[in-house]
Amino acid sequence: EARSGQTQLGQLIDHAEQLTAGRTAAQLDDLTSSGVLTAEQRAALAADDEMWSLERLLRTAELAGHDPAAVLAHAASGRSLDDAVHPTAVLHKRITTVLAGRLTPELTDLRDLIPRGAPEDSRQWMEDRADAAEDRRRELGAELAAQPPEWAIEALGAPPEDAVAAAEWEHQAGAAGLYRELVGYDNDVDPLGAAPAAGLTEKAALFRGAHVELGLIDAGSEEAGMSEGQLRARVVAAQREERWAPAAVGGELDDASQQEQQRRNDAAIWAARADTETDPAQADRLRADAAAAALEADSLTAHLAVLEMADEARTMHLTDTAVTRDLGERSGGELRARGIDVHDRSDRVTAEEWLTAHRAAQAEDDQRTEIDENEVSDTRADDTRPGPADAQADAQAAPVDERCGQTAVPDPRRDDDQRPEVDEHEVYDDPDTDTRPAPDDEQPAPVDGHAGETAVPDIRETATPHPTERTDPPRGSMRAPDETAAVVARAQDAVAEVQNRRAADAERAAAETAEATETARADTLTRWAEDDRGDEQQERDRDDQLVMER
Repeated sequence: EARSGQTQLGQLIDHAEQLTAGRTAAQLDDLTSSGVLTAEQRAALAADDEMWSLERLLRTAELAGHDPAAVLAHAASGRSLDDAVHPTAVLHKRITTVLAGRLTPELTDLRDLIPRGAPEDSRQWMEDRADAAEDRRRELGAELAAQPPEWAIEALGAPPEDAVAAAEWEHQAGAAGLYRELVGYDNDVDPLGAAPAAGLTEKAALFRGAHVELGLIDAGSEEAGMSEGQLRARVVAAQREERWAPAAVGGELDDASQQEQQRRNDAAIWAARADTETDPAQADRLRADAAAAALEADSLTAHLAVLEMADEARTMHLTDTAVTRDLGERSGGELRARGIDVHDRSDRVTAEEWLTAHRAAQAEDDQRTEIDENEVSDTRADDTRPGPADAQADAQAAPVDERCGQTAVPDPRRDDDQRPEVDEHEVYDDPDTDTRPAPDDEQPAPVDGHAGETAVPDIRETATPHPTERTDPPRGSMRAPDETAAVVARAQDAVAEVQNRRAADAERAAAETAEATETARADTLTRWAEDDRGDEQQERDRDDQLVMER
């Protein structure tokens, strides 16, 4: 117990959390003393409820190899925070923008968990804990190589015989074993279990490191620089494609093929024995058995044709959705490495639920707000803002934006939200990267027949995942006729969907080629016309020169 990763790493992480608690506040105090922040800005940061997210981000940046104090100073020295509604969100946005793609924790050694600037006595104690944890990792790697569990074989394969390769195998398995021991995970099949809860930065870094060692994450810098929403969208897109996948019949196809061959052999052998049998009764029984075996073989041949069609349909589906599924798996791995469980929907709300809550909060806020006539209408002659009556009339005539439950016209009571001094992109995402749909009057017209919505139902919405998509069917048993018919119908729907997609892609490619050809032709004609005009101008210039010479 004293040597275990739970003891050594647990003590190291606890001490690191104690040393980093309040560190961000002290760094903000230093920036205030040096004049980077004003006293008012420091007070606003202290009152912001989201300060914990900034502390976690700076700790993540530190584990990724950056100096947290320098990162915070660079973010605070940017544009003034006086106009920011949530100054912590502004700093958070600036840091994630500057360090985009470089916030992935990379622990080359367990000593990397020691915070920067740790006191010398604490540092020595923490280094001893880190070294003891490294010894435990090597010990666990040797134990796992001696008796490899199912999760290690599934992820890394059997321990190799080569000494160098075996040492690498022990290192990789030991990293996973150390994390499992830290969190008390003992599942025999799943290597690492669920990701740590959000906020456990050190455990999340160890979780990611173990995933990398086991080769469970295939995510690059693109995924590391994406937001949680973008990653979730990729995961959902892959799940939607999985819904209409034809049944997995590979194992059943192998079994049926072997049974068909076996029945053919039985029929041939029994027929040959019947020809040589001297007992007429026995010969008749052998011929009957041979006929029955041949009939069963014929039935299996017909069943094989159905299974081959279903298997070919599944191959078409996997080929056409390979990119989407790969992006979804990589994005899911990135989310798990960040401590986000993609299957946990306890914190999700529907658009209707959010809109209802938003309108209720807005109504409550309107009731509590005291309207000052000086804020609603300015009596200056050059003020062009609408008065309350005009605003009310405009609000009644304006279309309602269902995304937020507000009218499309500005609310004069909230004119402070419209101040030009507020730099909105520092609080919210860049509008250029906003993937939300525009209102109907801002939607571009479809460029072809496939760009707009049609009345054809989307197979990704109407289909449901086949049971064999996540669990293998029992081997050696044939499907009932109704089950086979369902497999055939599902495969036919998938083939039709793939063919329609390919036809649409071909039509779109042809249209793009024709458009490119027409554009090139127009450019050529334009260039010829310009050349002609240039030649004519040169001739006129020569004529003018001759006149002048005369």
